[in-house]
Amino acid sequence: MHNLPSSYAGQISVIKKEKTFLHDIGKVTYMHNEKTKIHYFINIAGMGFDALVAKKSNIAKQRGASGVITYMTSLLTGLFQYGHSYIEIEKGNHKIFSGKVFSMSIGICKYNGGGMMQLPNAIPDDGLFDVTVIRKVSKLKVIRNLSRLYDGSFIRMKEVETFTGSDFIITSIPENNVFLETDGESLGNSPLIFHVLPKAIKMLIS
Repeated sequence: MHNLPSSYAGQISVIKKEKTFLHDIGKVTYMHNEKTKIHYFINIAGMGFDALVAKKSNIAKQRGASGVITYMTSLLTGLFQYGHSYIEIEKGNHKIFSGKVFSMSIGICKYNGGGMMQLPNAIPDDGLFDVTVIRKVSKLKVIRNLSRLYDGSFIRMKEVETFTGSDFIITSIPENNVFLETDGESLGNSPLIFHVLPKAIKMLIS
C-alpha cells in the first residue's frame, strides 16, 4: 500500500524519514450471528463474490497455504460456486441502485486481492468512498476479463457501475443474503451501513 518497501531495511528507512499524510478510514455496521457489529477498515470492503473469495482464501491460509496462487485458486473455484445477489444501495436517503449483482467493492484505496485494481479512481484522503458494482454477468465473461481487474479497465464494461460518496446503506433480498469482507477479513452479512471518517489516521509513506 502506498508504495511502501517490502524489505525490513526499506521499512526502517521510511520510518526514519517520518514522512506522513492523513488517511481516511471506513466504518461499517453489519450483522453477525443476529447481532449488530461495527468494524473499521483502511482499504477495501468486498461483498458478494469478492467476500466468498476472501472466505475461501482465509480457510486456505488456516491450512498453511498463502500467496497469489492460493488467491487465484480461491477465485476460480469460487466462480463456479457463486451465482448472484439482489441488492439495493442508498446514498443520502436516495436509492441509487437496485438489481442482481455479481460482486461489489467499496473503499478508500485502489488495490486488493493480490494487486487487483478494484477501485481505480479511489483517493485515500479525499473524504469519499469509491464504489464499484458488477452486475450479474456470465462466468465465461468473468474469466475472459480477469486481466482487466489488474489495470482497472473493467469499470468500462457495460455490467459495471461506479459511485462516490461518504455514506452508503446496502440491503439485500433476502435480508441477510450478502456477505462482507474488509481488508481480506471475513466478517458478517447485510444489512450494511458504511460511513467514511476523513483523515482519521496518520500514515507513513515512502
